[in-house]
Amino acid sequence: MAKKRVYIFFRANGWYPLELGSDAEAVANAECNPGTLRVEDAHGRLIWREPSPFDVTPTHPDGSRA
Repeated sequence: MAKKRVYIFFRANGWYPLELGSDAEAVANAECNPGTLRVEDAHGRLIWREPSPFDVTPTHPDGSRA
């Protein structure tokens, strides 16, 4: 069984922690929940952020930068 890790989901009205199995699971969760601004792990590492209309760097389907 994979070890769960804590991710912090930030929204306009606050934040909440969630235990998930991987960064990919955190990204999928954020993308399915409009209003999520960003996701960090428990160490403050940015996992996902809301796309900006000014972000012109293409991304791959796995979320990595070109």
